[in-house]
Amino acid sequence: MAESSALERSVWFFKDTYNGSVEPHQLVIPHVKAIIDKQAVRYENMRRLIIAYEFGVSDDSNADGAYSERPVRIAGMRFPHARNAIDTLHTKMCKTRLIPMPMCFGATAITRRQAKNMGKAVEGELRKNDYDLIREKVQLDGIVCGIGFYKVFHGLDKIKLGHVSAEDIVVDEVEARYSAPRSIFERVVMDRFQAAAVFGRADRSLFGNAKDRRRAVLDAPAFQKPDGGQLEHHQVEFWAGYHLPSMLDEDGNDVAGDGRYFFGMDGCTIQFDEWDRDYFPHVPFVPSRRMRGYHGLSTMRDFYAVQVEHDKLTNRIQKANHLIGGTHIIVEKDSGITLREINNGQGTQIEYDKGSMPPKEWNPTPVNEQTFRYREAIISEMLASKGISTASTQAVIPDGLRDASGKARQLHEDAESERLLLAHRADERCMIQLSSCIIEEARRICEDNPQYSSSYKSSRNALEKVNWKKVIVARDEYEMDIFPVSQLSKTPAAAFAQLMEMLNAGAITVDQFKRLYEIPDLERETDIDTSDEEAINLLLDKIAIEGKRLSPNGFYNLKLFQTISRKYYMLMDANDLPEDRLRLLRDAMVVCDEEMQRAAAAVAPPPAPAPPPGPEAPMPPMGGPPGGEMMPSPDMQMAMPAPMAA
Repeated sequence: MAESSALERSVWFFKDTYNGSVEPHQLVIPHVKAIIDKQAVRYENMRRLIIAYEFGVSDDSNADGAYSERPVRIAGMRFPHARNAIDTLHTKMCKTRLIPMPMCFGATAITRRQAKNMGKAVEGELRKNDYDLIREKVQLDGIVCGIGFYKVFHGLDKIKLGHVSAEDIVVDEVEARYSAPRSIFERVVMDRFQAAAVFGRADRSLFGNAKDRRRAVLDAPAFQKPDGGQLEHHQVEFWAGYHLPSMLDEDGNDVAGDGRYFFGMDGCTIQFDEWDRDYFPHVPFVPSRRMRGYHGLSTMRDFYAVQVEHDKLTNRIQKANHLIGGTHIIVEKDSGITLREINNGQGTQIEYDKGSMPPKEWNPTPVNEQTFRYREAIISEMLASKGISTASTQAVIPDGLRDASGKARQLHEDAESERLLLAHRADERCMIQLSSCIIEEARRICEDNPQYSSSYKSSRNALEKVNWKKVIVARDEYEMDIFPVSQLSKTPAAAFAQLMEMLNAGAITVDQFKRLYEIPDLERETDIDTSDEEAINLLLDKIAIEGKRLSPNGFYNLKLFQTISRKYYMLMDANDLPEDRLRLLRDAMVVCDEEMQRAAAAVAPPPAPAPPPGPEAPMPPMGGPPGGEMMPSPDMQMAMPAPMAA
């Protein structure tokens, strides 16, 4: 067919574009390559920055070679200060763990607890997919290249997360001017024979004829590296394209009919389906945003020129020391000294003629002291520009804080983290978007598999199974928030000081103090100490949330159950827990009171025995003192008749 125009390629997602003579790959692949050609400088810069981070800045002609590996003999950074600063930033950003917290709008106690359990399910998926490792890769891409990408794989029978290299994502610059592109493309490199086995089979979800797909994959040229190198391998380049639907109705249906997903290669379309999601499977991480556009600013690019200048000065210092950095001896021409007598031996005797000047040592300064000061200053300015202290890059405690209190160290850490506030906020936005994508993919999986579950690691160091179908909340009934788990200082002294302040202020209990002050040696003892409260909370949750008729037995801490259950009941009542669940809670509280009464009766002392019978004591006379007249009682006085008149 004739080459398609740019306008035709740009509307590859319209159904009307294909009239039987054109297949999707014939429009998508040229469109992607045209975008890459226009942004050649961006992708070349990414490649150079990766080389500079991994192998150093060099004036060698091979500096533009492959970034997969470089010979050790090629001189790189003499002192890799830029990479050291990048690693310090990377560590500071990764040390704070984030936990997703779905929150429901005006929800009841049951839906709130349901949302909490949905957050646990998201945590389970993150743990199962080794999220911490993926996060490290994405954040390093963001610092070095200006942007990093998570990916939530779609169309699978389980949640799967991954990292996509920044240079493998293509977005049109003009379309992404306001950081909200409608289309995005991803390069996918697969083994030829694996792709032939997966895409060369008969499947109604795949595009076209199975034999044609298999032949196209087997005949495709090997993937060409971005630097132009060609190797004999069996890796083939595919492209995935996503276009968001222009309009969705209340039920999430594509009204415009232009939401599209493409997967194919040059010469073959593998898949071409509808895309009814209003989000991409890729979640970008941009630690430092540009004023315009989708991509961010690279920290490594800011360090690049400084590292080049440092390397130049280091090279000059090396040459100067090599030229005149040795020990020199000044000898007069008429001294009669044979220069061959001057060597590197020990105790060597040197003779000179009488009356002439003896030889003397002369050690010139190879480099001006200002050169060393300038070289040190540019590194200090590089670190200061990003809020990094020299002590942080060297992993040492500043002299003024060696014997300081935990509070002082905490303030020092907060001051250093202030410069990374925007990067931390970008990380939180990533977690919110990533968690939302996980929830929506889980919702689709549950339509085919209602038993799909996730394993959540509880505070008791045990795995709890969470069924997605039971905990998932409607999309318009919750909002995702983030809780930074590692807000406490990392140093034991500072963390202890923070917790002691909270304990003294009554913000936490002693048991909560033990749980928060996580020391491995005390972990087992803490679990045992807090087991009573954990068991009671678990029992109350089963009663209120799951509607189970349960009650505490004699092995529970009944007094603690009495205290916690009444607070729990008031909380559930205030949060509109249904009456039948409140009745179950009241029944459990009544059982607790009865158990406490039985326990008290069992340990109560027996009644004292009656005294043995003895001789009867004489009755004391009624009325006044012994021997006096008996005084009538008031009742008797009232009963006596009044005296008669004379």
